[in-house]
Amino acid sequence: MYEELLYESILPYLRERFESVAWQVPAFDGRIDLVAISKNCKLHGIELKPTNWLKALKQAQEYAQCVDYVYIAMLESSLKAPLKKQELFNSAGIGLISIGKEVRLIIPPRNSPIKSKMLRKEMLRYIRSKQRKARKLARSRRTKATIKTHEILSQQHTVRAIPEELQRIRSEGVG
Repeated sequence: MYEELLYESILPYLRERFESVAWQVPAFDGRIDLVAISKNCKLHGIELKPTNWLKALKQAQEYAQCVDYVYIAMLESSLKAPLKKQELFNSAGIGLISIGKEVRLIIPPRNSPIKSKMLRKEMLRYIRSKQRKARKLARSRRTKATIKTHEILSQQHTVRAIPEELQRIRSEGVG
């Protein structure tokens, strides 16, 4: 439940700064909560954790193998302990994002020195594939909606045409 609130809070922040955002992207035995793609095609992995920053740090270190930059996003009220251990974030190159009344970058990440080009490429390919499928589905739904609208308009025309046809038949004295 808290993670859903974190999603809702951070998505506008990410959409302002990145070209696209994907969520629940498979990585190793888990899923990266969010992966944002910048205009220059850099992958930014964001692990959302309301409170458990140590667990998030372990996950972020693992995810650093397949993204260019990795962050942990936490509730502002839970940042006291991680800020005391800021050197852990700095040494690992992991960024820290605060989510409160506003979303703020507290510790900027460094480009991941441990990323695998192959894993990164596969992740980007996976995300792009899902985006293409989503666009195709959206087009399909728009097309179906357009067809349905045309059917409705056609039926309305047919309904209007029936009285006109009856009027013509009556005036010609046919029937």
